[in-house]
Amino acid sequence: MKSDVKAKVKRRIPVEAEFQDTDGVLIHIPLHVIDGKVNEFEIYKEDGSPIIESPDPSRLKVVCLD
Repeated sequence: MKSDVKAKVKRRIPVEAEFQDTDGVLIHIPLHVIDGKVNEFEIYKEDGSPIIESPDPSRLKVVCLD
């Protein structure tokens, strides 16, 4: 879906989701916004080890950074 509406955010990463992997290490999913548009999101584990479990949307904790 394409839109000309821009998000009014104060920083490049206005929101991030996180959840614990099965080994207890946090996985982060920051959303990157550039010029009011979603540019990318990334998924990484705090300790850099391989992700064991795929993100389950029902387990995500969303943190608003704006």
